[in-house]
Amino acid sequence: NGTGSITINKVDMNLRQVTDFTFAANTLSETIGSTTYTIGGSFRYSKDTSTGVEQGVSNIARKTSAGAQSLDVDLTFATENTKETITGKLCEGTNGCVTVVTSEPYAVTNGVVTQGKVVMAGANGSKLKLYTVSNVLWMDLDANGDGAYEASTRYTP
Repeated sequence: NGTGSITINKVDMNLRQVTDFTFAANTLSETIGSTTYTIGGSFRYSKDTSTGVEQGVSNIARKTSAGAQSLDVDLTFATENTKETITGKLCEGTNGCVTVVTSEPYAVTNGVVTQGKVVMAGANGSKLKLYTVSNVLWMDLDANGDGAYEASTRYTP
């Protein structure tokens, strides 16, 4: 429910495609499962038709009816051929923000992450590193920010 606007920033007339647009909303609501969110902010999508690079940038704030809040700050998703990256910040209410950096672009084949490394950095230098080894996703945790990973675990969906 609510209203939003779409601004078309660029059209490739040769392909007859919109290649850059922005969606913006002040008070849009959505319900996922039993939780209702109020959403505001913007999301911009662009595609460079000469290179095939696609990018989405989110600056969206969400708030639940119970008051929990989250915020995307320049959260950027980019795809080039079969490689993908994520960069930006994710913030969650009073818990603070994590900075997300893709240090090695990741690839997904048939629903399996086959390569890549993403690091999320939080308060006091703490980090969560997600990476693949032989097509298996691993998570390493440096909880106290000393540069040493105290825990390492294989991700099993």
